[in-house]
Amino acid sequence: MSLKGDESRLPADMLLLNERRRRLEARASVSSAPDFEDVDDDRIVDDDVAPRSLETSAKNASHAITLYRPLGLLNLGALAWSGKIDEQALTLAIACGPIAAQALAMGLDAPWYRTLRPLWLTALPTPETSLVVELTHDDLEAIALAGAVNMSAAAELALAAALPLAILGADSPARSAAKPVLGAYRNAVLVHAWRRFLGGTTEADIDREGHAAAVALLSTLRALLGES
Repeated sequence: MSLKGDESRLPADMLLLNERRRRLEARASVSSAPDFEDVDDDRIVDDDVAPRSLETSAKNASHAITLYRPLGLLNLGALAWSGKIDEQALTLAIACGPIAAQALAMGLDAPWYRTLRPLWLTALPTPETSLVVELTHDDLEAIALAGAVNMSAAAELALAAALPLAILGADSPARSAAKPVLGAYRNAVLVHAWRRFLGGTTEADIDREGHAAAVALLSTLRALLGES
């Protein structure tokens, strides 16, 4: 894959997403493919098209959905204290779930979201401290498009996208400590999931980065939960 212009300076996950978009357009042959918005590294889609209209941006904002994982439901007991971390178990332990009514309205009952079904909540977890992530309209569109090509890979993407980016209801030091490690781990898992979807292999350096992110995240979460 050759890189042109500013694309050569994009981080690895964004390069993967650019390639993913090209392949999806070719394989799915969608005549009116959805636009992709240029966003931060913690989003799961990207593009270099012109900015959308205010009307379109407002519509997409109204179609975003927030997922939660109350800390009271967080169980890290199955994860080892030393040695190699089971990253699949860690992902399942911290992945967030939507409010049930919103999930149904937003199409999160699609087959590729099946792993999230046990995480659905009946109501907002206030005032309890929770891990949280927001999925935008574009995120949901990208996962749905992936599901039309490879349902199993789309399920892995959906689970990766449900990983938290922040913690709500905690004090400022806790929020500041959690944000970078949550973002690093989510980004690593998303890169791995997109590589699998594209049919590629995971490079050793990406595996090392993912493991390092898992170690940092698990250590931080255990400190926040008061485990020792």
